[in-house]
Amino acid sequence: MWFQVIVIIGPPPAVAYPFILDIEGYPQQIINFFIVIALFWLRWKKPNAARPFKVWWPLAVFFLIATAFLLVAPFLKPANGVGDTPPLPYYLYCLVGIAILSFGVLYWAAWRVLLPKAFGYELVPRKERLDDGTVVTLVSSSLSCFGFLGLLRHLFKFSNKKIS
Repeated sequence: MWFQVIVIIGPPPAVAYPFILDIEGYPQQIINFFIVIALFWLRWKKPNAARPFKVWWPLAVFFLIATAFLLVAPFLKPANGVGDTPPLPYYLYCLVGIAILSFGVLYWAAWRVLLPKAFGYELVPRKERLDDGTVVTLVSSSLSCFGFLGLLRHLFKFSNKKIS
């Protein structure tokens, strides 16, 4: 929440809205880039896998090139030297977007990898079918009382040991 407040209040009022739009757009292009890379990887590793739709590969190549251009272009200095958010540097929204994505990756690594190892539990995925036929994957903990209160109880158990 505090990060959202900083992003909204931080830039000057005249450029806050375009800056927020730019911050959303750049990480989306990073995600699009990785999606197209994954598409090519799946085509190479699992060429005969059942797919509901197969993308025409020249279109995917064009999309990959366009996405790569959209990732590089914001770091090139504009001809007039000023971006679309004048008092802010033209490349700032790219760096903020990359920072937000990096924070998300670190958060995922802590939640999915580090915390289970540190507290000795396992995240167990299970598939469930919804009423409309959609299959979703739910992740639950191997600790029966895990959650925020369970984590506090778990931490409190270890911190209550007497040292003699």
